Amino acid sequence: MAYRYIKNEVERVAEKCGTRDPVALIRESGVILRYSDRYIVLKGYYFHSARSHFIVINSKLPREEKRIVAAHEFAHFMLHREQARHGPIHDTMMFSVSSRMEYEANLFCAELLLTDDEVWAAANDVEGDFFAMSKALGVMPELLLFKLHGMNERGGRFVLPLSLNSGFLK
Repeated sequence: MAYRYIKNEVERVAEKCGTRDPVALIRESGVILRYSDRYIVLKGYYFHSARSHFIVINSKLPREEKRIVAAHEFAHFMLHREQARHGPIHDTMMFSVSSRMEYEANLFCAELLLTDDEVWAAANDVEGDFFAMSKALGVMPELLLFKLHGMNERGGRFVLPLSLNSGFLK
């Protein structure tokens, strides 16, 4: 799936629903959202059963991490519904590029949670320092990394100091 398609899907759904909040988008899309305290390692998962779509998020995660997991699982709903018919799509480690589906969900998540304007403003404020941008935006560096990677796909010239294969949410 091409990056441009993912970017367009993010913009389409955000405009249609009038928000970039992943929890609001999940609910607006008719997906059943649940939180569970039964998991130690599992961050969240998306599955399809009996003609219904479900996203389950680990309730033990910090608030900001729940937001990221919600966006990531919503990405699976938007991009990988057919694959979910064969079994749940679950994440113990996000921001990995070990599979095509995870890579695509990570790009979608970063595009949803960080706008180009926010990133450019932060880059200008801190003179392009990657870690200072991450701090200024209030996001984990790995999320920013996927956003910058996407912006570079569209002609940006950001230097990426980390590998996209970072599993920071182990």
